[in-house]
Amino acid sequence: MFFLGDCVSGIINFRLRHDDVLIAELADVLVRWTMLSNGALDGERAEAILKGYCRVRQLQDNERQALAAFALAAAATFIAVSEGSIDLRVRAENAFLSAQSLFAARETPIGAA
Repeated sequence: MFFLGDCVSGIINFRLRHDDVLIAELADVLVRWTMLSNGALDGERAEAILKGYCRVRQLQDNERQALAAFALAAAATFIAVSEGSIDLRVRAENAFLSAQSLFAARETPIGAA
Protein backbone atom coordinates (compact mmCIF):
# COMPACT_ATOMS: atom_id res chain seq x y z
CA MET A 1 0.00 0.00 0.00
CA PHE A 2 1.29 3.45 -0.88
CA PHE A 3 0.60 6.61 1.09
CA LEU A 4 0.83 10.33 0.39
CA GLY A 5 0.95 11.75 3.89
CA ASP A 6 -1.89 10.04 5.76
CA CYS A 7 -3.87 9.19 2.59
CA VAL A 8 -3.74 5.92 0.68
CA SER A 9 -2.57 6.69 -2.84
CA GLY A 10 -2.26 3.21 -4.31
CA ILE A 11 -2.43 -0.52 -3.66
CA ILE A 12 -0.39 -3.25 -5.31
CA ASN A 13 -1.07 -6.87 -4.42
CA PHE A 14 1.41 -8.90 -6.48
CA ARG A 15 1.43 -11.88 -4.12
CA LEU A 16 -2.27 -12.55 -4.56
CA ARG A 17 -2.57 -11.49 -8.20
CA HIS A 18 -4.90 -13.79 -10.06
CA ASP A 19 -7.36 -13.66 -12.92
CA ASP A 20 -10.73 -13.27 -11.27
CA VAL A 21 -13.62 -10.88 -11.12
CA LEU A 22 -12.69 -7.49 -9.66
CA ILE A 23 -15.10 -7.88 -6.74
CA ALA A 24 -13.07 -10.90 -5.53
CA GLU A 25 -9.97 -8.72 -5.24
CA LEU A 26 -11.94 -6.01 -3.45
CA ALA A 27 -13.37 -8.54 -0.98
CA ASP A 28 -9.86 -9.83 -0.31
CA VAL A 29 -8.61 -6.30 0.43
CA LEU A 30 -11.57 -5.65 2.75
CA VAL A 31 -10.95 -8.87 4.68
CA ARG A 32 -7.19 -8.47 4.98
CA TRP A 33 -7.26 -4.78 5.92
CA THR A 34 -10.42 -4.47 8.01
CA MET A 35 -11.25 -7.85 9.59
CA LEU A 36 -11.51 -7.78 13.37
CA SER A 37 -10.64 -10.73 15.62
CA ASN A 38 -14.27 -11.94 15.60
CA GLY A 39 -14.31 -11.97 11.78
CA ALA A 40 -16.50 -8.90 11.35
CA LEU A 41 -15.22 -6.14 9.11
CA ASP A 42 -14.45 -2.81 10.74
CA GLY A 43 -17.27 -0.76 9.24
CA GLU A 44 -15.47 2.57 9.24
CA ARG A 45 -12.35 1.23 7.55
CA ALA A 46 -14.32 -0.93 5.10
CA GLU A 47 -16.51 2.00 4.13
CA ALA A 48 -13.44 4.19 3.56
CA ILE A 49 -11.89 1.56 1.28
CA LEU A 50 -15.13 1.16 -0.67
CA LYS A 51 -15.61 4.89 -1.07
CA GLY A 52 -12.04 5.29 -2.33
CA TYR A 53 -12.46 2.39 -4.74
CA CYS A 54 -15.73 3.83 -6.05
CA ARG A 55 -14.11 7.19 -6.75
CA VAL A 56 -12.11 5.39 -9.42
CA ARG A 57 -14.56 2.66 -10.46
CA GLN A 58 -18.26 2.42 -9.58
CA LEU A 59 -19.55 -0.93 -8.43
CA GLN A 60 -22.18 -2.58 -10.59
CA ASP A 61 -25.45 -3.64 -8.93
CA ASN A 62 -24.51 -7.32 -9.21
CA GLU A 63 -21.13 -6.59 -7.59
CA ARG A 64 -22.77 -4.84 -4.63
CA GLN A 65 -25.10 -7.82 -4.26
CA ALA A 66 -22.24 -10.33 -4.46
CA LEU A 67 -19.68 -8.57 -2.25
CA ALA A 68 -20.81 -10.21 1.00
CA ALA A 69 -20.49 -13.70 -0.51
CA PHE A 70 -17.02 -12.88 -1.81
CA ALA A 71 -16.09 -11.50 1.64
CA LEU A 72 -17.27 -14.79 3.19
CA ALA A 73 -15.03 -16.77 0.82
CA ALA A 74 -12.07 -14.42 1.34
CA ALA A 75 -12.46 -14.56 5.12
CA ALA A 76 -12.76 -18.35 5.19
CA THR A 77 -9.65 -18.71 3.04
CA PHE A 78 -7.64 -16.18 5.04
CA ILE A 79 -8.62 -17.66 8.42
CA ALA A 80 -8.02 -21.27 7.30
CA VAL A 81 -4.60 -20.49 5.82
CA SER A 82 -3.34 -18.18 8.55
CA GLU A 83 -4.97 -19.56 11.69
CA GLY A 84 -6.39 -23.00 10.96
CA SER A 85 -10.01 -23.75 11.72
CA ILE A 86 -10.31 -21.78 14.97
CA ASP A 87 -13.88 -20.42 14.91
CA LEU A 88 -13.68 -20.42 11.10
CA ARG A 89 -17.42 -20.79 10.43
CA VAL A 90 -18.51 -18.12 12.92
CA ARG A 91 -15.81 -15.66 11.89
CA ALA A 92 -16.45 -16.13 8.15
CA GLU A 93 -20.19 -15.65 8.75
CA ASN A 94 -19.42 -12.45 10.67
CA ALA A 95 -17.44 -11.20 7.66
CA PHE A 96 -20.43 -12.00 5.43
CA LEU A 97 -22.93 -10.22 7.67
CA SER A 98 -20.80 -7.13 8.18
CA ALA A 99 -20.03 -6.86 4.44
CA GLN A 100 -23.74 -7.22 3.74
CA SER A 101 -24.50 -4.38 6.17
CA LEU A 102 -22.25 -2.00 4.22
CA PHE A 103 -25.03 -1.74 1.63
CA ALA A 104 -28.12 -2.38 3.76
CA ALA A 105 -30.55 0.36 4.74
CA ARG A 106 -28.77 3.13 2.85
CA GLU A 107 -30.66 5.66 0.80
CA THR A 108 -27.74 5.77 -1.64
CA PRO A 109 -25.61 2.62 -1.36
CA ILE A 110 -21.83 2.92 -1.34
CA GLY A 111 -20.68 2.73 -4.91
CA ALA A 112 -24.01 3.64 -6.45
CA ALA A 113 -23.83 6.10 -9.30
